[in-house]
Amino acid sequence: MKRALAFAALTAFLAVTAAILVVPASTHAADEEPATLPGGLRKVSPGEYENEVDGSRWVYVPSSTFTMGRDDGEADEGPAREIQVSAFFIQKTEVSNKQYGKFLEWFGRTRSYQYAHKDQPAGQNHLPRSWAREAYKNYSPTPDHPVVFVSFWDAWTYAGWVGARLPTEAEWELAARGTDGRKHPWGDEKASAGGFYRANYGTGKPGADGFETTAPVGSFPKGASPFGCLDMAGNVFEWCGDFYSSKWYDQMPKKDPNNIAPAAPKHSVRSVRGGSWSDRSSLLRSSYRDYRKPETQGAMIGFRCVIPAPQK
Repeated sequence: MKRALAFAALTAFLAVTAAILVVPASTHAADEEPATLPGGLRKVSPGEYENEVDGSRWVYVPSSTFTMGRDDGEADEGPAREIQVSAFFIQKTEVSNKQYGKFLEWFGRTRSYQYAHKDQPAGQNHLPRSWAREAYKNYSPTPDHPVVFVSFWDAWTYAGWVGARLPTEAEWELAARGTDGRKHPWGDEKASAGGFYRANYGTGKPGADGFETTAPVGSFPKGASPFGCLDMAGNVFEWCGDFYSSKWYDQMPKKDPNNIAPAAPKHSVRSVRGGSWSDRSSLLRSSYRDYRKPETQGAMIGFRCVIPAPQK
């Protein structure tokens, strides 16, 4: 009898443990499929799409209303606003070295600036700083690691090449946190809750999360957002298309806000989101905002792209 009870207890314990540790195949509503696909994307599995240019995987974010920002964060994270965002597709992970290498091959052949930003300084070669040198590999050593040392101009041009653009801050934040007001892509708990890591960040103990600098894209499936996006907290900051303004939340419209206005001052800075491998855990919240000069090429900055969903 005692053996039977012990076996039953062990079975129950294993079932609970499995429920805690299991990683769902997808955390978004896979049954909400887009009516039509934009050119250049094809469906490869339920809720997942592939770009025919760079081979990247994408997920769908349906038209949604969500609370953007926080009232208990930094001053520029508020006031929290209810914002409506039209449907779009977003890359599931940050752009990798392998994908960016395909872009460089195309640019090397064509020397075409057809996708360049109108304000891009002349003579840009779109090479990440220290590309193909040992110094670069210290931060991003393999084809599957995120591309780093890319400027805003590099990211903008790459996005155009794959038939996309950089996300607005509103699109980025919706894709990261969903519509339930959560603090992080995975929820409200800490990045290391339960003894396992949901993001690559500055833990205070180098390598505690498995990586001393960047991690290969998609390395933290337990950190997935409600729509299935990975790496939206930590690893690398991600360029957005918006100019940064600390007062933007006081001014932005309720529907599809973007701050890509051409009338912004010449030396305006651009928004970056998500935190990086070097940042403390408090900066992993999805509402956290930061900025960089567009020419910045840093070891903690990469990007991902979006494609607006075709209008019905």
